[in-house]
Amino acid sequence: MEFSVVDLYKIFGVELSPYSVKVRSYFRYKGIHHKWIVRSFENQKEYNLYAKIPIVPLVVTPDNKSLQDSTPLMEKLESEIEGPSMIPEDRDLAFISRLIEEYADEWVNKPLFHYRWNYKKDEKSASKEIATYFMPQFIKKIPFVGWLLLNLLSLFIANRQKSRRHWLGTFHKNKKVVEGSFETLLGILDKHFRERPYLFGEKPCQGDFGLWGQLYNLYLDPTPKTLIQKKAPNVEKWIHRMLSPKEEGPYESLNTLESTLSPLLEKEVAGVFLPWAQENHRALKEKEKSFKIKVNGNYFEQRPIKYQSKSFQILKDIFKEMEKSSNLESYLKKTKCWELLN
Repeated sequence: MEFSVVDLYKIFGVELSPYSVKVRSYFRYKGIHHKWIVRSFENQKEYNLYAKIPIVPLVVTPDNKSLQDSTPLMEKLESEIEGPSMIPEDRDLAFISRLIEEYADEWVNKPLFHYRWNYKKDEKSASKEIATYFMPQFIKKIPFVGWLLLNLLSLFIANRQKSRRHWLGTFHKNKKVVEGSFETLLGILDKHFRERPYLFGEKPCQGDFGLWGQLYNLYLDPTPKTLIQKKAPNVEKWIHRMLSPKEEGPYESLNTLESTLSPLLEKEVAGVFLPWAQENHRALKEKEKSFKIKVNGNYFEQRPIKYQSKSFQILKDIFKEMEKSSNLESYLKKTKCWELLN
């Protein structure tokens, strides 16, 4: 396929942003002509021209329109651009994929933030990497001054990120729930990926991209990388595969996926994520300062967050409005998701 400059999409992002790399992986899979631009001091002016809110990823289309927020961004492009699809034609699978993506985007970011900003070697590694994005190139080259500024900026970034832990609830008191959830996820996925290259078969779905953005970033940090390498070799292979995913064949049916996919929905989506999302939604409506859920005998507590409540409502609306097959109803009841979505 040949491309011209007029076909070019720009992706402003950074490697340590799970949502940036999620979008980049999708672009590669879809075959969308794009330029990956590491957001930095040097391109801040161009970024500011297009960004509606100061986050990455920022996608600039060939007609100079800006797109932000990974899920609606990818769904928009999916409906407009030909190429390999991330959405199964089977409506049941399509919803399950969307549900897994929501779990990944709004819950698996907690283990990522927890390990990155609660473990010293992870904090040091990430803060220095992020600091390099915002240092002018000419200062980096000045002996001692560059080193000093890098270290000061790293310290500032680490302190700022740690001050944001309340947004995700990644405090020490929640450690058992967060780390337990991550290790459960690794065990489930490792078994699932023994039989197939992607979540639903021989090509990636929406759920793959959501999970991968978080797990790839966890793999970039020393502590969770060691856990992945020791406990989940099949997940590690999938992480590498998803850097440039390919359509290798069709999606499987729910029947063939069920035996190893169901534990993900029952133990993690219904066991942790949906109760948390429900309580966050309720606490925000009732203007409570904090809320908590109980997971395997341990409590997880945080303050309610507006964005996650809005995102959960969108998921519930999709579920409410879709035509549900008896097969999907039976499966979601079996995996204990049905009542939590209604």
